[in-house]
Amino acid sequence: MTSLAMSLARRGYILEGAPVNPGNLNAWLRNNHGYRCIGSVCFNLVLDASDVLTDGFVRLVGEWGGECCGGAAAAPSLDSIKAGLDPSGDEHLIYLAHVRNNTHFVLLTAWDAAANAFAVNDPAAHSTHYGYDEMSDVIVYSAIPKDTGIVAHPYPLFKQSDYQWGQDIMVTKTVSQVGCLMSSTSMALAGHGIGIDGGGANPGSLNAWLRGHEGGYVKDNNLNEAAVPKIDPAHVQWPSDGMHTTNDLSREQVGAMLEAGRPVIANVDGGHHFVLVVGLDKVNSALLYVNDPGFFRNTYQIETDVVGWRLFNMTYAGQRRATLEHSTRILSFAADEASPRAARRAKHSQSKIQLVCTIIGPMSALRMPAMRTLARFAGARRSYAPQVVSFKAPVRSFQQSTVVRAAYTSAGDGEFPSMEFRIKFKDAAGKAISPWHDVPLWVTPGEVCNFICEIPKETKAKMEVATDEPLTPIKQDTKKGKLRDYPYNINWNYGMLPQTWEDPGHKSDEVEGMFGDNDPVDVVEIGSKTLEMGSVVQVKPVGVYAMIDDGELDWKVIAINVEDPKAGEINDVADVEKHFPGELEKIRVWFRDYKMPDGKPANKFGLDDQCMDKAYTLKVIEETAEFYNKLKSGETENTKGLSLE
Repeated sequence: MTSLAMSLARRGYILEGAPVNPGNLNAWLRNNHGYRCIGSVCFNLVLDASDVLTDGFVRLVGEWGGECCGGAAAAPSLDSIKAGLDPSGDEHLIYLAHVRNNTHFVLLTAWDAAANAFAVNDPAAHSTHYGYDEMSDVIVYSAIPKDTGIVAHPYPLFKQSDYQWGQDIMVTKTVSQVGCLMSSTSMALAGHGIGIDGGGANPGSLNAWLRGHEGGYVKDNNLNEAAVPKIDPAHVQWPSDGMHTTNDLSREQVGAMLEAGRPVIANVDGGHHFVLVVGLDKVNSALLYVNDPGFFRNTYQIETDVVGWRLFNMTYAGQRRATLEHSTRILSFAADEASPRAARRAKHSQSKIQLVCTIIGPMSALRMPAMRTLARFAGARRSYAPQVVSFKAPVRSFQQSTVVRAAYTSAGDGEFPSMEFRIKFKDAAGKAISPWHDVPLWVTPGEVCNFICEIPKETKAKMEVATDEPLTPIKQDTKKGKLRDYPYNINWNYGMLPQTWEDPGHKSDEVEGMFGDNDPVDVVEIGSKTLEMGSVVQVKPVGVYAMIDDGELDWKVIAINVEDPKAGEINDVADVEKHFPGELEKIRVWFRDYKMPDGKPANKFGLDDQCMDKAYTLKVIEETAEFYNKLKSGETENTKGLSLE
């Protein structure tokens, strides 16, 4: 509560005629259902108190990480917190971090690079800094600038990839994958006090209702807007003018609707994403303030970003001003199994969040996994000796690799994650080797390849074979002096084919005249097992995508571990679609969209976006193997500083 008071005071909020402080905030919470009794414990803070207190300017995003709230898989990454605290950014995020073995919360105020830690306001101790590794769960709020923003009515902010419902299936895909329109609609319902089956409206409850009622979804995972009024016909209507497939509303019209309490959902990102509009800006007439269920983004431009609208008619079920009386978003300190945290732990233990994007049509409810923050908190940082050891990484355990008949081993050297960390390889005799040059491409020519796993599935550290270093160890990629992560987890094992090379001097006539990207051929391994980083695994290549990344050809071979239970049934690309329905499209869309959360354009694909069959895949592998042989022999000049040791 005190950390929340400090965050509001820093943003200039006044309560009872004075800046917000622990005393007046506590009094307000006591008088406005801001605490909740769970069992015998009655000081459990209602986390979305700020939504009501600030009339929708400071909105709860969620509590993630730690045992209570989705575990390590749901915690914000270090880079995402840094970005959220950047005052020049659009995110305007507030972070309350749980520290000191979960004994109290502190307000993060800035990243102190010199201290390699966050500067904090600590209400319970004299600490001025906490390291990223000293945090467990984090409560996140998103703020609209109160000096320039205009918010007519508070709406709750729900993220479609929240661990509480992100993995819930809509029809064939998850809320995290394609639930942006449905999530935006749930925010509109909740903001009007419209419940679902006796409970509150949120992406989880709305999706469950839509799944349970015929016609809730149409055309695969598309929300049927006309079905929503059946939830509460007295307070929800889908009017004849509700569907706008072009940007045909002015700022004045949007403002009038917001003032009248009519929810306005904007179709943005070229038609691929939906957000709930919550306000306008006094200074910049082109600016829309939004609740974005997919990205940590507060604003869109009405003239350049919006391509359509969804306009329900909703009236308030009860009083218009929101209250906390029925909120279920509670910071629970109760230990009994009836507490919200216990329920969330139980739900989370039954599933893992998968974060992928997919597209299901031009007006579909597509979205990214949403959260740039969905990552993992690191445990204690450790140092590793260069000999073969087992070590525990922040994301998952990495151990000595002894696959492929124990022909190769790999071991971590240094602190992970760090600029210095490397995974180094040895052969069966203990000789140091290069995974690129010394592991053969083929186990059985034309059928089974060796695969070097650089990135285990459901992790996000961007690891890669360092092709410019002696013996080409695996390291974490960097950009502008910082370690790189994907914006969200990759859902498959990812790595490379040894003794292949995409020649940057070779022009592909079949793929739009693109030149190679100067790297070994990438592999997406779709098997059920999570492979160890640095493992050498035998796989069956069965398909390939021709991705175009920054104007370069970047082949993505689709393969399956020969030890996977389904490996015997997967012999060509058609078998993948049969036994892993929808997986190829998930892969394509993941690689198409993964740069977009950082403001970059989507990647493209050649060959009409098709995943080519095994015969074509083998042709690609043989061609890139020949490019590699010419590079290694000196027939092709090494102009890019590659290490050929």
